[in-house]
Amino acid sequence: MITNELILNIFEENLNGERREPTKIHEKREVFVEENVPYGDKDYLLVFWFEDNSSDWLWVRNCYPIS
Repeated sequence: MITNELILNIFEENLNGERREPTKIHEKREVFVEENVPYGDKDYLLVFWFEDNSSDWLWVRNCYPIS
């Protein structure tokens, strides 16, 4: 089951402190797509963006195991 705690753990373990470039623009929003993000014994797909370009509002659209 995908929970908020799992998503936060994946972000902290794999993406914490690293600068990422947006993968695409959807309407006026920069969207980030991270494929094959390892966590535990699975790889995950993450699709996320920052609401109003503020680091205070992180929205995760998809997070699911791909392996």
